[in-house]
Amino acid sequence: MKRFFYDWLFYVTLWVGITLFYSFIYLSIIRAMLEYLEVKELVEKEPIFAYMISDYQYFESLLFGLLFGTATFGINLVVDYTGIHKFSYGKTIIFKTVLYFLSMALIFVVMAGIILSIGISPLTAREYQIFFIESNFPLSFYLGGAIFFIMSTLLINFIALMNKKFGPGQMWLIFLGKYNKPITENRIFMFLDLNNSTTIAEKLGHIIYSKLLQECFLDMNKLIPRSEAEIYQYVGDEAVLTWKIKNYDKNFTKPFQLFFSFKRRLEKKANYYESKYGVVPEFKAGVNAGVVTVAEIGDLKREIAYHGDVVNTAARLRGACNEFKKKLLASEYVIRNINPLSEYDIQEIGEVNLRGKKNYIKVFSIEQ
Repeated sequence: MKRFFYDWLFYVTLWVGITLFYSFIYLSIIRAMLEYLEVKELVEKEPIFAYMISDYQYFESLLFGLLFGTATFGINLVVDYTGIHKFSYGKTIIFKTVLYFLSMALIFVVMAGIILSIGISPLTAREYQIFFIESNFPLSFYLGGAIFFIMSTLLINFIALMNKKFGPGQMWLIFLGKYNKPITENRIFMFLDLNNSTTIAEKLGHIIYSKLLQECFLDMNKLIPRSEAEIYQYVGDEAVLTWKIKNYDKNFTKPFQLFFSFKRRLEKKANYYESKYGVVPEFKAGVNAGVVTVAEIGDLKREIAYHGDVVNTAARLRGACNEFKKKLLASEYVIRNINPLSEYDIQEIGEVNLRGKKNYIKVFSIEQ
């Protein structure tokens, strides 16, 4: 729910900011022109025109930003969590645009009702209808509104796309330059990949195998908001997920919750995967936590990267799953921070010399 709230706040903040800025520019230009032409007093004698150049326009902008930001959030939620997200990008844009226009028309009706009900409008509902239907507004009025809508929608969708590209919240960190210089953070990492991937790829062929991975990771992505995970990267058939450990949050079970939720989701869709791909996908994972170095790397293509033994150990734990015939392995540091009364069956495997590491570490398996 927290992730959904942040997404809603993201769209509402952008639309409120843009509409308030537009109103400021619009009112500044109109008022300056009226002063220059010395007709401001004449215009203010007409209630409707006086209202249209009053500070009430800022209230309308705030109201529109709140309502249309909420509508934009809802439209994107529908697209992301239904089969629509599988459409081509062009079809998705057209579908969204149609919904935006319909929601905007509905919002204008709702806004008119609110403005009339609180008594700040100089016109009655009937007078509003007559004014907007019978008044001959210049073409530039409608053209300006259309340009504002199109440019604002393109800008906000571009920002939303970049936010998805870098991961929720990461774009702003890059923009602010937080990781221009390496810093340290305390984080949990989970390396998760498809079990028996080589055998499955040989059986299905590269194209069908890639479609299988697409569907698996889409199923996983539906669980991400609840788990509050950040997707660090996808590498082949592997996804790397991370959680920032906050001073007040010692809940190290979030990776386990996500892993088993993902496992149950795949099991519920077993018939679907079996009929479409001839296999039921299973995943294995390794979890580790500790202090890592975070830095923004690259120039032509930039991204935030995590470095350190913590990351390497999580990857080695995932690689050791086949050796111990387990689906989920974790380090001692992670297990130490779990509530002893947790719902998980935790078994100590012992001191293990993971591939590529000099020192032995204590490894645990987790089942549910």
